[in-house]
Amino acid sequence: MSARQKLALLKVHEGLAERYEREKSASLRAEYAASYRKVIGVDPEQRHEFRDAMERVREGGGMSVQDVIDLLRMRHQANGLV
Repeated sequence: MSARQKLALLKVHEGLAERYEREKSASLRAEYAASYRKVIGVDPEQRHEFRDAMERVREGGGMSVQDVIDLLRMRHQANGLV
């Protein structure tokens, strides 16, 4: 998938990420996060960083879309946020 396509998906699924942020129920938050992660590839709280990275990739930034996803996932796991 191209960076342009991922950016479009980010825009379409922004509401899901916002619901994740507003939700008080831990179980619903977990469901929203899993749904978002399945579609986008990263957790909702990483979406701003991911969007910035996708814009750089779209502009010829060197990394592939999947490399960016893998990097953000590793950082997330390293911070114990899995």
